[in-house]
Amino acid sequence: MNLGFSTDEYIVNYHLRSPIFKDLESIFVTSKINDWPTVDQLQSLLPKDLCAKSGKKLQFYPQNETLPEFNMGYEERIYQTGLISTREKNWHDYFNALIWTLFPKTKIELNVLHFQEITSNNYVNQNNKRTYSRDAITHLDESGIIIAVSDWKLVELLRAHQWKEVFYDLKDFFKLTLVLVTHNISITKNFSKCYEMASGKLNQL
Repeated sequence: MNLGFSTDEYIVNYHLRSPIFKDLESIFVTSKINDWPTVDQLQSLLPKDLCAKSGKKLQFYPQNETLPEFNMGYEERIYQTGLISTREKNWHDYFNALIWTLFPKTKIELNVLHFQEITSNNYVNQNNKRTYSRDAITHLDESGIIIAVSDWKLVELLRAHQWKEVFYDLKDFFKLTLVLVTHNISITKNFSKCYEMASGKLNQL
């Protein structure tokens, strides 16, 4: 699937080119974005008075020399100050902002999990390197697919990696019993860079 994007070009109405962007349609209907949005424009998409669990108001902030607490890590800065550092004209950060808009409560909870790991003994013992738990949280955030299914048979097939049976042989049944949510940055970003295929991380709960 070639969507005709370059890495630095913004395409108007790109969300109409693939079903992968369907969840974003509501944003484009109300915002009428037709070029790379500024940080202020992205901020206007966030629910008003949205706060991190620390109580700090959440806001997108340009990632440049004016960024407060510049030496602080990305997730820690969000929790401690409420600032979500955002690179302008950057697909990854752009889609991250849109995911914040669509799933603010989920993003807040993921941030809490990151901060708990950062302040835990595990993090200190690993010389401030990202822990296994943080890797798992990042997998969900950036490449995860959330599947809500009403039939346990599909759960067992997914756990057994029976992709053809689930997604092809049982596709009609699959459509009736399952809700697929692409809560992630990387999959949407990959489709914006002409990738013909993209994969998500199946997190089994």
